[in-house]
Amino acid sequence: MGIKTSSAIAAIAAANGGGSLADTSVDQTVQTTDATVTTIATYSTLADERAISIKAVVWARQATTDDSAKYVIEALFNRATGSVVTSKDENFISIYEDQAAWDVTFNVSGQDIQIQVTGEVTKTIDWRIQLEVSEHG
Repeated sequence: MGIKTSSAIAAIAAANGGGSLADTSVDQTVQTTDATVTTIATYSTLADERAISIKAVVWARQATTDDSAKYVIEALFNRATGSVVTSKDENFISIYEDQAAWDVTFNVSGQDIQIQVTGEVTKTIDWRIQLEVSEHG
């Protein structure tokens, strides 16, 4: 499926009747073959002076070893005047992983919030994310 870009997310919101992204959902996949940090989804915030709530469920599966993982995460970000995005809270509600080296992280880059995954050296891992994003402000 690839990475859902902010323009694609905005198009989904527009198709649902407006610019508000309340209850916008994204379902994406990515595959890792090493321990390189890989972006599975990117969300570009829409405007200054907004709170952005993210709920994410991330799964991982390495078929040849039957290893798997599941992460349930809620996060809150703030975009202040001047387009500066900051993380207010990242709460990992549930983590199950067969391999401790696997990971899910958030990264802020300018106005973008990236959800990133890290796999394992010489292992092919299939990742999936279901993401809900809401903005308020």
